[in-house]
Amino acid sequence: MATSSNSREKYIMKESNELMRNFPSKRLDVSFRNSHTLLPSLTSVPIDQQNAPSPLESLFMFNQSQRTPSNHVSFEYGWRNPQENWSLWVRNMHSRFQDVWRRAGIYDSIWGSVYQVHKNLDLLFVFGEKWCPKTNTFVFPWGEATITLEDVFVLGGYSLLGECVVTSAFLVSEDEVRINDRLLEAYREGVRTPSRKTTHPWWLEQFMGKGSEVEHEAFLALWLSRYVFPGSNLNNIVKEVFPLAIRLARGIQVCLAPAVLASIYRDLRSLKNATILEMKDGDSPRVKIQAPFLLVQLWVWERFPTLQPRPNAIRRGEPRISRWGSTSRGFSVQDIQLAIRIAAPHFLWRPYAKALDGFVPPAFYSEEEELELIGQNVSGKAWLLVLCIRPSVLVGLKGLLEHYFPHRVAMQFGYDQDIPATIEFKTEDHIVAWRDFTRRVEDRSLYIPSKNFVAGVTDRYDTWWKVFMECTRIKGLEILRT
Repeated sequence: MATSSNSREKYIMKESNELMRNFPSKRLDVSFRNSHTLLPSLTSVPIDQQNAPSPLESLFMFNQSQRTPSNHVSFEYGWRNPQENWSLWVRNMHSRFQDVWRRAGIYDSIWGSVYQVHKNLDLLFVFGEKWCPKTNTFVFPWGEATITLEDVFVLGGYSLLGECVVTSAFLVSEDEVRINDRLLEAYREGVRTPSRKTTHPWWLEQFMGKGSEVEHEAFLALWLSRYVFPGSNLNNIVKEVFPLAIRLARGIQVCLAPAVLASIYRDLRSLKNATILEMKDGDSPRVKIQAPFLLVQLWVWERFPTLQPRPNAIRRGEPRISRWGSTSRGFSVQDIQLAIRIAAPHFLWRPYAKALDGFVPPAFYSEEEELELIGQNVSGKAWLLVLCIRPSVLVGLKGLLEHYFPHRVAMQFGYDQDIPATIEFKTEDHIVAWRDFTRRVEDRSLYIPSKNFVAGVTDRYDTWWKVFMECTRIKGLEILRT
């Protein structure tokens, strides 16, 4: 009988001697060695498969769809390339506020907004089909993978440290209230224009180089509205981000990465649901993708070599996104499906470990494995790693909460993969979720794998995945018969 964890696991990882297989596994490729796996995990193969991805949703792993992308899904809200004069405004602000951006942890993410990334709709739709909302992972024929906090941190440049985005909306000083009032006054002035909207071009024209004392806050408000937390009204300033812009303008770190990732998970679910409805009924409700979905495409390019366009060289000081700026490569839906199906031997579990000129990997990437003794007050690279590999509830704006299950994709962090146990988070409150996200560490030590280590899977995981695949195949046959 498998033992399962239906609540939050006390510890982050486990070290044990296990029967291990390389990935992808071969029949005789088995060895007994020391392993480091992420918790919670199961000690034997479960009979009921409740911890597996949803079989119905996972049928898309076999789907060889040749459909054109749905007209009911709009990516324009969240996929925002640089507007006219934006790059110039970034350069002007950089000369005055670059130190503030570094303190606030937004330097790379602001610079990343000046790069144009060409959208590949076929790619986005095919990968959207592979998404499982139950596990917040992509389900491929050979395993699970997902966009993690590490990806949002590296590719988007969003901070893992700082205040919760929700509590940052509370202004704490008279000066902050005064600046917020100035921004709201400008916002209302935009609403009084003939268009009755405070648009991005209008906002830039009002503040760029005009000598306003709130120019920096206005600049950050546009950045947040267009590139980080776009609203449901296309091309409009989102006034709810004004307090956040004010805090960042003072060099105060705000933990943006979980909020951004939560919005991506939300919209991947919407995209998947629209795909299922269209498959069943030939129609679906209109879906607005508001998250910065270019990170989904960058994630695919980083990890699937056969789907990559020709990457750019990263010059010193440039963000990781510069590798993909203004590059493109077209694929048919069939080509993308095939690339996914045969990707197992080539999939890059740790693309950021690869040495690239001009790129500095996260601090927790080590040349040699490390065992760091930690107390309850963890800091530095160990704390960044803890946030990335520990299951949690991600806190976003406007009450958004999404589940984060890194223990299902342990190889993306250099750890061995065991059978992931089910976690049932009870909280629907952002305060409780944030307290849990930043909770103290109970482990006495933290194993940090070498960036060159090639992780594997436990023998029981290999068996579990094969059972899941067979169950999914049988379910598919039943659906076809009906």
